[in-house]
This record gives sequence, C-alpha cells and structure tokens, in this order.
Amino acid sequence: MWRYRIVLRISWKERKTNEEVLQLADLAERLLDQLLDQLIKRKLRYARHVIRGISGHLLQLALEGRIEGRRGRKEEYKSGGGDDDDDDDDDDDDDDDDDDDDDDDEAVLRSLRIGRDSK
Repeated sequence: MWRYRIVLRISWKERKTNEEVLQLADLAERLLDQLLDQLIKRKLRYARHVIRGISGHLLQLALEGRIEGRRGRKEEYKSGGGDDDDDDDDDDDDDDDDDDDDDDDEAVLRSLRIGRDSK
C-alpha cells in the first residue's frame, strides 16, 4: 500500500484511508491505459502516413527488406519533376477510407490490451 502512496505522492499528513488510496490508484491506472491507447493510435497513424507517402519510399524499402546492390548516382535519388519509372501510379482507392484504418487500430489495441492483462 505504501508503494501506491509514494507513486501517487500522497503524504502521510493527508490521512487518506487505504480504500481511498486504492480508488485513486484504480483511477490513475485507467487514465494511464487511455493515454497509452491514444499514443499507440497516433504512432500507428503516423507510421502509415510516412509509409504511404512519396517521401516514405526509401523508408518503406528499408522496412520491407534490405536494398541490394550498390548505391547509384545522386541524380537517381532526387525527388521532383521529370519522368518517373516507378510503379507509384497504381493508387488504391482504399487509401482515402479511414474506417479500415480505424478497424486496424482497434485490432492492434485489443491485442495490446490482452498482452498487458496477461502480465
């Protein structure tokens, strides 16, 4: 019980009962779970944003696998106008649908909650 009092910064001068301390600890734990869920959702959305974007092409290659061979000239890596022979033109219409993304987020959050509860 004294550990909760230290973590919650409850002074002995406040004369809180153990039940009150447990209620405060439960409230703090639920708040922390909500904050962690929000943080995980934001990280997932940002990661999808970076991977989906044009600027994330090299990051996507790095995440999906090792790039073999030697590095080419600098002109090959410059972004901008000109003819690109990349296969970036096969855009999916699903990119604009955020409902699927939210479903994926919820599935990940459920699996993370299960992992935390099993400890």
